Amino acid sequence: MRPRRLAVLSGLAGLLGAQPAMSQPAASARASASTAASTAAFDSIVRAEVAQRQFSGVVLVAEQGKTVFQAAVGLAGANAPMTEDARFRLASITKAFAAVLVMQLVEAQRLRESSTIAEVLPDLKIPRAEQITVHVLLLHRAGSPEEPDALYATQRSARAMVLETAKLPYRPYGEFAYANLDYLVLQLMIEKITGKPFAAVLQERILTPLGMTHTGMASRAGTGIVQGYLADSTGRLTPEPSDYVENAGAAGAMYGAVADLLRFDQALYGERLLKKASIAEMYTSHPELGYVAYGSWVYDYYFLPSSPRVVERRGRSFGFNHTFIRLPGINKTLIILSNTDRFDPDTFGKLDSFKDRLIKALVERP
Repeated sequence: MRPRRLAVLSGLAGLLGAQPAMSQPAASARASASTAASTAAFDSIVRAEVAQRQFSGVVLVAEQGKTVFQAAVGLAGANAPMTEDARFRLASITKAFAAVLVMQLVEAQRLRESSTIAEVLPDLKIPRAEQITVHVLLLHRAGSPEEPDALYATQRSARAMVLETAKLPYRPYGEFAYANLDYLVLQLMIEKITGKPFAAVLQERILTPLGMTHTGMASRAGTGIVQGYLADSTGRLTPEPSDYVENAGAAGAMYGAVADLLRFDQALYGERLLKKASIAEMYTSHPELGYVAYGSWVYDYYFLPSSPRVVERRGRSFGFNHTFIRLPGINKTLIILSNTDRFDPDTFGKLDSFKDRLIKALVERP
């Protein structure tokens, strides 16, 4: 079945104040009657979100690894319409890739889930180094502090980010406490064990083998990534503040496109990246910690009669807001990458939200 594709320009242009008014959304390509009928729900949901909340970004829906619907909506930047292969700052979706790299080292017996920071990085003098394990870091149970935004004002290495953040008060150990510091420490472990920069390990072990040519590590000086926008109190969109995104490292510095994320998604069904036992371990859900797993959240979507199992990784960073949803029991995929803060990826069971309406349409699609 050929995918239904929708490429539209929204009213974002007027809100940005840099473009003339544009027409209402319109499909850019025709599809067969059967394809159009079977994907009409996705088309309708996206159009409604554009009309009501000026959604800007790319939406991809896939079944069995095949794209059945894709929409490129809004503006990638001044005078630049959004395209299906647009590259976005992925924010914390990066953590899903970091978790795979950690599990690859565990498989190779070069690292243990029980290894502590002190064992792997004996020269990294931070609180609880002899107590915090790889397992604890992957699940955000270390009680690590959150880094202040000011640390992104100047370029810093992962080690510098860790040392500066570790000076702040720690939270209770063992409870869920989301912190980028946890994955920056995991980055240092990966680099120590492999003897290579995180970007090189990511390229060699995931991006190149999977042919992910539109994905990599972002930097402030980099080009080719769509502009992120923030809405002010009047609804006007302005470019997000410039920062050193590379400082986020394994916690949130990747960029990528929807087609590449689908390649990553499909590789996790076989053993191209990890053995099945390792994937099962990585996606073991911890309800007592809010259903967190290694690098993702895993839960049953009980808002629908079939209660499908969901593996979800969200990403938020100023003007970039995303969700990457896998339904491994039925091999269906939903990816929403947005370059404004109008899209809220953190809805859960809010059945009238953009994300949840798309989940329902995907699960119930014949």
